[in-house]
Amino acid sequence: MSRKQGYMIVDIGTGNTRVGIVDIAGNILALEREDSKYYVDDDFANSIYFKPQEWEETIYRLANQALKAAGEIEIIAVSSSSQRQGIVMIGKDGSSILGFPNSDMRGDAYVHELNWKRITEITGLDEDAFYSSFKVLGTKKKQPEIAEKVKTFTSISDWIGYLFTGKVVWERAQSAHSMAYDIAKDEWSEELCELTETDYEMLPPLALAGTVLGNVKEELCKKFGFGEEVKFVVGTADTQGAAYGVQAQKGEVVAVNGTTTPMTMILDKTRKVPCWLSPHTEAGKYMLEANCGATGINTQRMKDKLLNQYSYEELEKKAIESGKMPKVMAMFAEEFYVPEELCTTVGFLFEEEIPMNLEAYEMMQAMMYDVAFSIYENYKYLTTIEASDKPYLIGCGGGFRSNIMAQALADISGKEVWLPEGFAQSTLHGVFLLCNKAMGFEQPERKMEKIFKPENNGALQTYYRRWKEYRGKMKAMNYLSSL
Repeated sequence: MSRKQGYMIVDIGTGNTRVGIVDIAGNILALEREDSKYYVDDDFANSIYFKPQEWEETIYRLANQALKAAGEIEIIAVSSSSQRQGIVMIGKDGSSILGFPNSDMRGDAYVHELNWKRITEITGLDEDAFYSSFKVLGTKKKQPEIAEKVKTFTSISDWIGYLFTGKVVWERAQSAHSMAYDIAKDEWSEELCELTETDYEMLPPLALAGTVLGNVKEELCKKFGFGEEVKFVVGTADTQGAAYGVQAQKGEVVAVNGTTTPMTMILDKTRKVPCWLSPHTEAGKYMLEANCGATGINTQRMKDKLLNQYSYEELEKKAIESGKMPKVMAMFAEEFYVPEELCTTVGFLFEEEIPMNLEAYEMMQAMMYDVAFSIYENYKYLTTIEASDKPYLIGCGGGFRSNIMAQALADISGKEVWLPEGFAQSTLHGVFLLCNKAMGFEQPERKMEKIFKPENNGALQTYYRRWKEYRGKMKAMNYLSSL
């Protein structure tokens, strides 16, 4: 009897590394994770880095653990996904020299010297130091002895492809945030490289997600007990993978509630827009995106620091059983994406004083409402750029495990909230679909795991109006203090 077939998927986010084993039907058989280790670089004011050799060891360790937990399965392909702006620099000797997460800003002291008017005309992106090429720029300016050793650099997920195959590419969905890619021409831009002081010759070939990069190295096949000729499939960015995982169609708005909450819509053409526009996983498809900011990570940190004695499920159950609005208002999500307005992170607000009878669950409940309201504001903004006639929103990411948040979003938007099967691990599911595509298997139909229908909730509407009022006041205060 032949063994069940499946894939090994490496997913590297901002906070942790995960390795999942998924069978060809999309069932997650095992999922192992470990927090990512970072170091502060004292040569720069605002930068962190990681040691690729440590992350490589973590990937292999988690892979062995996941394979053991999954039981009898024949791995026929390996793939990957990662945060978008992170990179790894690869040396002239083939070694992995240094890695930088998306939050590294080592080029911050130098980006203001560039011709941003022209850069923005080509990329549609505003001045910011966290884009990939500026990590290399900062290294060249202040650590030339390291830069001299570098042959090429690529995204973190494509670095994983390099580990497994020895081949270096850069997947096109992630290349848009390199600041060397011309989205209109779908190619590396020599002009952008000149404008951003990027060495054009250092850039690897572009690749399309869901294509075969090559065979996994023989020594790794032996290490993991794979058969011969296991393929490595080019993966994608976490957000694009999540949207692909819920099989988003043109005109559908998808909220990816993870560390942050990107609001996305798939387009079939590129054009100038007042927010992010990146290639999607499929050729000829593009992703329009606004972002609610630090939603998931703030919720997780608040829970870990203030409410660690309770489980998420316990807090949610108590909030639902109360049937009341919380006596506190949360404002942790960044303000919705409107270019001329300031982004503000505030905290908890009370009417006069902290109530004596304040319950722990009310703080979590307020956080969930804050996320739901911010998603709705981003939805409204996104649909002013590209209209959507769909009577529903699609949710995915771990944050949508909260029934309170999903129902509040449905109530405040007046639209159904659809959570497709696999929504909580949507990036993993998206890379699974890319593997299925590459290996020639038929894709499963999209099915809904949950649907939240809007209810007439007057108390929530009143709470939402107060939330908007206070957001406006806090933005005004923040603006005045900056004068």
